Amino acid sequence: MWNQKIFMENLTWLRKINRLTQEQLALKVGVSRESIAKWETKRVEPTIKNLVKLAEVFNVSVDKLLGVKIEDNQTAIGMFELLEEYLDDQCDNISFLESDYRAGYEQALEDVSEFVSDLASEDFSLQDMYDEYSRH
Repeated sequence: MWNQKIFMENLTWLRKINRLTQEQLALKVGVSRESIAKWETKRVEPTIKNLVKLAEVFNVSVDKLLGVKIEDNQTAIGMFELLEEYLDDQCDNISFLESDYRAGYEQALEDVSEFVSDLASEDFSLQDMYDEYSRH
């Protein structure tokens, strides 16, 4: 059994994130605008044929359309991508500091110490980072 509330949320979210009006989505699926409105408000369930067409339009599986809250899933994926980007940047910084140290720069050891201290004292929330990231 599928969760009609999640379907409704996914359909509305996918339509909006793709910047489609109900009318535009209706044209792509081959139904009336009223059908889209009824699906988004849980008044009517789409046929299997229409579910497949919606999944094709949004390039998602029917399973995801019906059973996983896509917005939450995308947020989690975005958080992991952001964390990966952040850690990659920090690894690059460490590599630069190591290169400076190996090259004999006098300031390098102090820079390493300062970098580690700054990194250890950073207080960040993945959700805050994602919110900031998604605004760009």
